[in-house]
Amino acid sequence: MKTNILILCVMVSIMGCGNIKKIQELANSSADFDELRYSENEIGHLPIPVQHYFNYALSDGQSYVSDLRVKQEGVFKTKLENDFVPIKAEQYFTASNPGFVWVGRTKTFKARDSYINGKGDLSVYLFGFLRVVKYTGYAANQAELLRWLGESVWMPTSLLPDENKRWEAIDKNHARLVMNYQGMEIYYEIEFNDKGQIVSMLSERYTDNENKSLWLGKVSDYQQENGMMVPKTIEACWIIDGETKPYARFNITEMEFNASQSW
Repeated sequence: MKTNILILCVMVSIMGCGNIKKIQELANSSADFDELRYSENEIGHLPIPVQHYFNYALSDGQSYVSDLRVKQEGVFKTKLENDFVPIKAEQYFTASNPGFVWVGRTKTFKARDSYINGKGDLSVYLFGFLRVVKYTGYAANQAELLRWLGESVWMPTSLLPDENKRWEAIDKNHARLVMNYQGMEIYYEIEFNDKGQIVSMLSERYTDNENKSLWLGKVSDYQQENGMMVPKTIEACWIIDGETKPYARFNITEMEFNASQSW
């Protein structure tokens, strides 16, 4: 009991009560896939570059990912005109019920980005306690669902077609991934290289409650984790007046699969 209390106190000190509550809410929404396994037979109807991707990223019989925890280190811009600042983050994903909680920290602020049960929420706290940003509503729901779908490159089984997701052909190196979830439709135009790797994802994302801009995600440095090939580096960019403007770069330093019961 004393050990559990000590662990809880440390977590509260590091993450904050609000973050722990969000993570517990996310974990409660997760469901195991009950040994559901990927079969190569289920991708024969997909566009050719998408088939190549799943053949590269997954092996026949691969178990589905139910949930994922990652640690990240990188750099981030609070505004496009600002300099990059170092940032560390921890992120929790659920696959069966799409959702995530991301907690990032710099020397001057802490941020929590989340999508749980169809609701997006971005909160930023100056010096860890003074909230200066609170972003919710339809636009936040769209932006955060897009984030979950794009970052599902770390959970390749979540990119397989199902009742919510479909793939559409474009050309030999591109395909469109469309997702309909809780009355909202989002998409990515995805670029693949000759190895079958996803290298970029392009979509339209809300920049505020009314306006959208093109958003580009670039991924690289594929490595094997839990029997799957996943990228360890991701870069997020806005495309403004035709110019690509990066605002975040992260490297994955740790991954833990299917362990939501311990969150």
